[in-house]
Amino acid sequence: MSRNIIKDGLPLVRLPEPWKTCYELEIISHKERKNRLFRLVLAQRQDGGETPPRQLHHETATFTEPIESNSAHTLSQHDNTVWAIAQRAPIVHLAWRGSVPPDVGQVWAIVYAIVSLRPELELFRLSLSGQKEVLVGEELQSVGLAVNHPVPCPRPGLPTHDAKLGNGQLVVSRATFWQGAGSPFGSRPAWVASPTLHGARRAPVCEFPVRPLQQTMTTGFPETRVHALHPVRLAKPAPGALIYSRYIPHLDEFFSMDLLDYTNDEHLRLFNKWQNDPRVAKGWNETGTLDQHREYLRRIHEDPHQMAVLAKFNDIYFAYFEIYWAKEDHLGAYYDAGDYDRGRHSLVGDVRFRGAHRVMAWWSSLMHYIFLDDPRTEYVVGEPKYTNATVLAYDFAHGFNVEKLIDLPHKRSAFVRCPRAKFFQISSFSFSAEDEKLEAHPHFQIFPTYPIVLTFKYDSEDVVDFLERNTDTPNPPGYPKLDWTRAVDGRRRIKILKQLPVSSAGRSWEVRSRVVGIYDKGIGKGTVMERVHDLVDAETGQVYTSSWENCFFLGAGGWGGNRGPRMNEYRPPAGRKPDTVQILQTTLETAHLYRLNGDYNPLHASPEAGKTLGYGGIIIHGLFSWNVAAQVVLQHYGRSNGKALRDFEARFTSPVCPGNTLNIQLWDMGPVEGSTGIDEDCCLNEIRFNIKVGNRTVLSNGRALLETRQNSAKL
Repeated sequence: MSRNIIKDGLPLVRLPEPWKTCYELEIISHKERKNRLFRLVLAQRQDGGETPPRQLHHETATFTEPIESNSAHTLSQHDNTVWAIAQRAPIVHLAWRGSVPPDVGQVWAIVYAIVSLRPELELFRLSLSGQKEVLVGEELQSVGLAVNHPVPCPRPGLPTHDAKLGNGQLVVSRATFWQGAGSPFGSRPAWVASPTLHGARRAPVCEFPVRPLQQTMTTGFPETRVHALHPVRLAKPAPGALIYSRYIPHLDEFFSMDLLDYTNDEHLRLFNKWQNDPRVAKGWNETGTLDQHREYLRRIHEDPHQMAVLAKFNDIYFAYFEIYWAKEDHLGAYYDAGDYDRGRHSLVGDVRFRGAHRVMAWWSSLMHYIFLDDPRTEYVVGEPKYTNATVLAYDFAHGFNVEKLIDLPHKRSAFVRCPRAKFFQISSFSFSAEDEKLEAHPHFQIFPTYPIVLTFKYDSEDVVDFLERNTDTPNPPGYPKLDWTRAVDGRRRIKILKQLPVSSAGRSWEVRSRVVGIYDKGIGKGTVMERVHDLVDAETGQVYTSSWENCFFLGAGGWGGNRGPRMNEYRPPAGRKPDTVQILQTTLETAHLYRLNGDYNPLHASPEAGKTLGYGGIIIHGLFSWNVAAQVVLQHYGRSNGKALRDFEARFTSPVCPGNTLNIQLWDMGPVEGSTGIDEDCCLNEIRFNIKVGNRTVLSNGRALLETRQNSAKL
C-alpha cells in the first residue's frame, strides 16, 4: 500500500476532487522535533486534477505546530469553564511578512494542515502576527472558522483568572472546520462543491438563496406506512455527478461518491452484479435481471425522497448507497422525525475493499456528506437489524445511539440516531491502519485476550440470554443453588500457550470448561465459583490458551464451605510512582458497545438490574477495563505486538460506571528471573498495573508477563 507520509513523518494536505491539489508542510526551523515552524507549499507530487479557482498557499505565511499550554498543568481540574477549556488547548502562532496578509481561504488551508497533523485536537488557539492581523481575525470570525478567546467567568471557590491571558487570541474548532467554515469554494463546503454537481444547468443552485421552506404531503398507503407533511426537497444533483470527495490520509487515496445514473451501462451492471451476489442478497433481498434493476433504480431517480449513489476509492467503484429523507420514508412512522433527518443504506459490492481501515473511511465520509449537503440536517438515522453486531459497532464508533427497537414488516431493527453535534465532536476523520494492524494489514493479529469472550456465546451467532443460559447450567452436587442475577466478575487470568492463527478455516476448535472450586467467603460476603476454560484444537489436542474465571455471587456466603486458596498478590512497589499513566474517558455508550463481545448480562444494559445490586444503575463490564489495561500494556511495553503477551490477570474491586474516567497506572518490574517464553531465546518481563476512578481502585493486582528477546553476545 502506498503511504501519505513524507519527510519527517508529516502528512500531505490535498484538496478534494476534481482539484486534487497537493500541499506539503515545509519545515522552516525546529528544535528536537518540538515547536517546529512550518510553511505550507505546493508539493512536487501532483496527480492531475483541475486547477483550483484561487491560490491557497501564502508565500510568506509561517505557522508553528500546536504548542502545549502551561495552563494544562496549572489550572484546577474542577475548572471546566469555556475560558479554562480554551486555555488548556495548545496554541498555533501564525505570522506573515509584507503588506498582503493571507485571506480566509489561505488560513483555511493552514487549518487543514493543522487538523491533519494533529487530528485528535478538538480545539487549538490561534495567535496572528503581521500587517492587518486584526482584519484577518475579523474575517475568520465572520465565516465561523474561529471565535474570540472567551473571557474568564468567576466561580465561587476557584481563583480569579487574568483576563489578559487570552487577549488577542482566537480559538479554532475542529468541528466547525469539518462542517465547512471558511471553505474557499463558494457557499458549499469544499468536499461537496464539485463544479459538476449541477450538470448542464446554466447557473448552479448554490448561486441562489437557499430554497424557502415550502411544505408538501407524501402518502404511501397502502404500499408503505407513509403519510407525512414535510418540506419540498431540493432538486437532486445531475445523474453521474460527483457529489462528495475527500482525501483519506491513511490510505493515500481519494474516497468519492457519484450520483448513480440508471441509464449508464456501467452503473447498472455494477448494481446488478452486486445485488445478485449471494453475500449481498442475504441482506438486501433484491436479486433480479438487468431490466428489473433498471426499473428499481428509475423509481429511485424519480422519487424526491431518496437517491442512489455509487462510491469509489480513486477510480474503482466498490459500494452502493441509498440516502433518504427520513420523514417521508417508512422509518418516519416509528419516531418523531425532524424535517431534515436523513438516513442511509449501504452495501460493499467489491470484497477487495472490505476491512475496518476502509470501512472507517467511507462510513465517516457518507455521514459527512449527509451533514454537509444540507446544514439543516440535525440527525442521521438508521434501522440495522438489532442483532447485526458489526454494523452496530461501526455506528456506535461514529456517534449513534440505539434509541429503541422497532418492528419493521421484514425485520426487528435497532433504531439508531446520531446528532450533528456529536458526530463532529467525536469524529477526527483520521484512522491509523498502520498502528492498529487490522484485517488488510500484513501483520494482522488476533488480540491475545480474545479467547476470554468465547465462553459468552460459544458458537452462537445471535444474542444470548445471559441469565437463561447460566441458570440452566447444572449446579455442582453438594453446593447451594447460585443466583446468577447477583453474579459479578471477581478475577480473570489468561495464559497464552501457543499463538492463535488469524483464521479458524480448516480447524476444529473446542472450549473445554470445568469448575475447579466453589468457595464460601463468609456470611454477608459471597460465594466464589472458579472455572477454567481451555481453548483446544480438537484434532490435535493442542491447548492454545487457558483462562481462569472467578465469578462472585453477592450475598451468597455463609453455607459452611471451604474459603478457598489464598490468591497471589501483585501489588505496585511501595513508595514508587507509576512508570506509565494513561487516561481513558468512558462514555454513556461504552457498556452497550462492549456488550457486542457477547456478554449480555442485563447488569450492563438495564438500570433496574444495577439498582437491584446496589450500584445505582448500569455498570460497565469488568472485562472492558481488564482488556483496556491489556491494550495499554502492549502499547507501552510490547510495541503493540500481541504476540508478546504470555500471561495476564487482574481482580475487579469496584464497579465502573458509564462516563467514568479511567486512570491506568503501570509499573515495569523488569525480567522475571529464570523465566523463558515460548521462544527459548526470550525471557519474560513483568508489568504490574491497576486502574483507578478518582481515588477509588477499580482493577487491582494486575500483572502481565511479556516476552522480550534476551541480549546475547557472540563469544
